[in-house]
Amino acid sequence: LFLILLHIAFVLPFCKKMLAIYKKAEKMRDKGIMVNVDHIIPLNNKFVCGLNVPENLKIIEDKLNFSKSNKFIPFLNYKIYGTKKYYEMLKSKNYKIRIKSF
Repeated sequence: LFLILLHIAFVLPFCKKMLAIYKKAEKMRDKGIMVNVDHIIPLNNKFVCGLNVPENLKIIEDKLNFSKSNKFIPFLNYKIYGTKKYYEMLKSKNYKIRIKSF
């Protein structure tokens, strides 16, 4: 009974949030807006492994997501991740220099 209640209380709302994000992206694509669901903190990276949770997902343009790939800039203020500024930083030439300095 405890596991069932745990599932209802935590897992189902979590799944609904995830599904809502992917459905929103699908609706945008149906309207001709080329988007993908991005993992802000990549699932697989040399420095970090992000989680597949709603808080780590963001709908962004295809082109931006493909150029981002699994890049990640460590040691930034957490509020920067997933913002326009963060995605611009990833595209900059300084990104490669910062990573090499580790």
